[in-house]
Amino acid sequence: MLKRSLLGLAGTLLLIPSTSFAASKAPHDSFYFSASLGLGYLNAHAKGDGDPFVPIDTSASGVPVVGALMVAGTPSPRLILGVGSILSYSPLTWQQSDVIQVEDTTSYFGTLTGPFIDHYFSEAVGVHGRLLAGFATLQPRGGSFAAGYGAALTLGKDWRTSEEWTLGVAATLQYSYTHGGSANTTTWLPAVTVDMNFR
Repeated sequence: MLKRSLLGLAGTLLLIPSTSFAASKAPHDSFYFSASLGLGYLNAHAKGDGDPFVPIDTSASGVPVVGALMVAGTPSPRLILGVGSILSYSPLTWQQSDVIQVEDTTSYFGTLTGPFIDHYFSEAVGVHGRLLAGFATLQPRGGSFAAGYGAALTLGKDWRTSEEWTLGVAATLQYSYTHGGSANTTTWLPAVTVDMNFR
């Protein structure tokens, strides 16, 4: 009886560290959240029929503030699937018409919202790539609201600051094609952001 009790106690003591270690490695409900903020470079070109005598051919460029919010799940430690939105606001944007040779300044607000996939090439190193595609909008102040589609490709590097939080930097190249009024607008927006992630 004593021998059996000692064996049972030893087994219990061996099981406790093993269980604790397994619990420390367990995922936190497979939830992922990311918030980003940075600066980019807006390059947009609008082209269309417009007035029969004055067709639309306008270029715009500026330095927007870029932010992003992502919410997702983690089906595996290195794979993230979810939805997100990238927002950009350029308070001072230079516009130039190639048809009537007019220059002015205005502001631009753009969004890109849709599903994304994010993959960590190495969990230890923290290097990851993300692709987001979906619905895009562009709104110049005093101009026509434009809507269409777009995509954003991101390459980032994270550093773990706690068991669940990471801090990182990322470079994103965003493309969108939108239509509003009588013009189709092609927009390129490269950006660099600082990211805060819960995973």
